[in-house]
Amino acid sequence: MQGAEAKYQEWLTQSPRKVASELRKQPEITRGFVRFLFGATNTRGVLVWVSNLIAGGEEPEAFLQELQKTNPVSPICREVWTEGQYFYRCRDCEMSPSSSVCSSCFKAADHENHDFVFETSVYGGCCDCGNVQAWKPEGFCPCHTGKYSEDVLLHLPEALRTVALGVYDELFSQLMLMYDKEPMSPSATAIVSWMRSVGANEAFMHLTRMSLFAGTNPPVTKLLQACLAMEPYFKRGEDENPLLFLILEAISDPSFKGKLMKIYIEAYPQFVESMLKFSKVNVVYKLSPQLFSIEPLVWTAVCEDGLLDVLIREVTSMFKQLSVTDSAGRSHVDLSRPVMSRRNWFAFSNDLQTALDHTNVSRLVLTQRADLLQRFLELLRMGHEIDPTTREVAAHVEYESTTWNAAYSFDSELSRCSANLIKCLENSSGQISLADFQRVIKMVSEVLFDPLPDDFAIVDWQGASVINFSVASQPVSFHFPLHRFLSRVLREAAVQFPHEPLDTLLPIDSFVPVFVPFLMERSLQLHVLMSQIRCNMWLRNGHSFLVQGRLYMTSFAFDNYHADLLLVQAALVLLPPEVFLHIVARRFEVESWFTSEPPPAGEDKSRILLEDFFRFLIHVVSERNRIGMTTSEIVRREIIHQLAIENLTRSKLVNDLPNKVVEFAQFDEILAQVAEYHEPTESTDNSAGSSLIVLSFVCLLVLSFVCLLPGIQCGELGQAHSPHMCWIGMDLCLNLHPWIFRLVGIPWMLCLARPPFMLDRCPENAYPARI
Repeated sequence: MQGAEAKYQEWLTQSPRKVASELRKQPEITRGFVRFLFGATNTRGVLVWVSNLIAGGEEPEAFLQELQKTNPVSPICREVWTEGQYFYRCRDCEMSPSSSVCSSCFKAADHENHDFVFETSVYGGCCDCGNVQAWKPEGFCPCHTGKYSEDVLLHLPEALRTVALGVYDELFSQLMLMYDKEPMSPSATAIVSWMRSVGANEAFMHLTRMSLFAGTNPPVTKLLQACLAMEPYFKRGEDENPLLFLILEAISDPSFKGKLMKIYIEAYPQFVESMLKFSKVNVVYKLSPQLFSIEPLVWTAVCEDGLLDVLIREVTSMFKQLSVTDSAGRSHVDLSRPVMSRRNWFAFSNDLQTALDHTNVSRLVLTQRADLLQRFLELLRMGHEIDPTTREVAAHVEYESTTWNAAYSFDSELSRCSANLIKCLENSSGQISLADFQRVIKMVSEVLFDPLPDDFAIVDWQGASVINFSVASQPVSFHFPLHRFLSRVLREAAVQFPHEPLDTLLPIDSFVPVFVPFLMERSLQLHVLMSQIRCNMWLRNGHSFLVQGRLYMTSFAFDNYHADLLLVQAALVLLPPEVFLHIVARRFEVESWFTSEPPPAGEDKSRILLEDFFRFLIHVVSERNRIGMTTSEIVRREIIHQLAIENLTRSKLVNDLPNKVVEFAQFDEILAQVAEYHEPTESTDNSAGSSLIVLSFVCLLVLSFVCLLPGIQCGELGQAHSPHMCWIGMDLCLNLHPWIFRLVGIPWMLCLARPPFMLDRCPENAYPARI
């Protein structure tokens, strides 16, 4: 050892080029010499030496330029961008929603007539051009073929490969020591920058990968921890972490993503801990999409490394740490915590969503892993009935709610996880049995009924057990992820087993007598709440609460609204008609209209509640968004509904419609069938000068104006200037259901009716037998 140090000391007095030439003859001692350099000179001097060592005695810059001529370019683009930079998504080429390409690759490829979007990055990302696991080959640019040569290192002499590997192995060893002492070490930053610069050559980037993932405890393990330690020092939109970018460039080779996945799963609890401590998760936002969007990689990780177990456990643990216990001893997420308002936890819910988006993974959970499903339901329970509000009757609230936004975000993220889990049920006829559906539905019901909410009082009405609840005086919430999960599963079961009676799909006999009333109770409460808001009964709760009501009736909550309605439709089928009408009338507080007592005189509030009571009944018996309509029919109807109110520009129409509608593959084709483009005129209130989309007159022949749908408020109909509004009065007279006329009489109905919204006529044979 002393002899080696004496030799290194002698080399230090010689020219770096001369030493590099000698080192080629004995490359196995390279690492020891580089280690000696770190004790003998500063970092800048070390980098000058190692640049000469890998050049083998030639001028380093000229050597790399000459090597680039014979060395193949990377078959996968290694472009990494930061927050605020632009990138492209192409729905015809992408393999997952997180796939994207840089501007250069997009413009060089053939995307003519493709459905693409130009977006601004929120958290940064990587280009997927050339990556066959993320982008279709026909969308590759000419520079990135996605095909690796047999061995990119064959272009390097064997001695040079040995020297370079020795250099990289020692550099990574020194990096780990530097980051242990100082997270933002300038020396470490200089070394990483040098690696990225030399790594522009694909052969040297491959050597970087080999050293980064070498051994049973590879350097990338500690360097991921170093990235976490550096999180507090980097602000979004400013300087980015060069070490994190080096790792991103290294895993552009798909074969190294599998190696990182195992390490990443083991380190995942540390990511959650870091987010709770520093409220920053740049590492997760940038690395997770590169790993969790690749289905074969995720499937292997789920089966062999327990990926899904880790994700559900850590997301649940994160929210438990953000929970508090109220005076009644119940635990709930503290929505006032800064972490919840900043939404940095989105990174972890996004990871769970992405993993569940893979069909094989979600099917595994629903059919084979009851333990994972149970833990997922417990996670949904944490967001169930959060942020309840009680109506203010004495005075206006002094301080309006500041937590409702966090509650909506929490509910929305849980709903996306649920939707991805259930997506595997669509078009899976024969792959998931009736017994599997019944088992899942029973598991959800058990979580819902354990225990029954404290605010429910069970009373007897004519021999039937019903729930006594007052929306006007008891706490109500907009957030019921468990109910909506049950609704979505029930919908898929009903579609795939259309001849199966509803009472065999639902475990009615396994629970308390109020199972069916409870099934629809929360959904019914929200419809009553919307009516009471329209009556100005909740004004004292402040503007923020009214905003929540409007959100529920917009395209933002499109899926939730219809999921809620389906549960009411199920209850209508299962309950005796008189019991169902009694429950609904009692919630709307309109029972007095159907007794011997005279109707309240001069009460606008009571008349609005009665009007909404009838509209709700019509909607329940008529709506077929969940069962009875194809996706094409739903998209067509939503477009017609928006354009019937007013003529819109394309951008305004797209913003007003639910994402599910706009992203439908035949959206443009359907739009062309029901509407026409008109050039703006001077009389048009269209300052931007964009073309207007005008509804075709023939569409009115298939409309029925009897139901208010989400996204369209009664006030909008009253203020609308569309030429189609003259059809409303006539259509009301022709299409209102006869049994409602018999119930209250034609004069009363025509007197009470305000312009409701339109609904396509549904043929008799399109109505499912049990609804």
